[in-house]
Amino acid sequence: MQSEPERGLPRQWLVSVAYSITMDDTQITTLEQMQEVLESPKGLTFNRAGREELYSWVDSVLKRFDYFKLRRKAKGQVKACLQRWSGLSRAQMTRLMTRALLDGEIKPGYAKRNRFATKYTNFDKDLLAQTDNAHGRLSGPATRNILQRQDAVYGDKRFERLNGISSAHIYNLRSSRAYRQRA
Repeated sequence: MQSEPERGLPRQWLVSVAYSITMDDTQITTLEQMQEVLESPKGLTFNRAGREELYSWVDSVLKRFDYFKLRRKAKGQVKACLQRWSGLSRAQMTRLMTRALLDGEIKPGYAKRNRFATKYTNFDKDLLAQTDNAHGRLSGPATRNILQRQDAVYGDKRFERLNGISSAHIYNLRSSRAYRQRA
């Protein structure tokens, strides 16, 4: 079986083109118009561009219909329409609407992770890699002694942070991506 280029089809026919269509839904101002959109063909869906743009659009639709003052049936229509247009699941849409109710607006949330403060920088990892390359990657305690001597005996201030490093942490730094790129 031959592929398309071998069968003599022009190359320009094989190129796939993607179009981006911007929907202007500001003309939909009543629940009846929204119901008509919901009853339209099921193949009608819209892709979302980005999370921030999607959230601001959902927020504007909720405010335009004064969602939180509507009755239950009307809320269901608005929610179903938003789900269909945005491609979000029912649970995701409920979370967004809850955020709009509690915070007054919908903004993307970023996770706040608890982390220890970073003590050793990429510069320190680079110094460790240089030291290991110069001395043949010695054991942790031997490397620690070299780093301490660089600061205490030779007075090299670049090794000031690495002066108090433990042998175990040297192995942790050696497994970091920044170290492996330089070693």
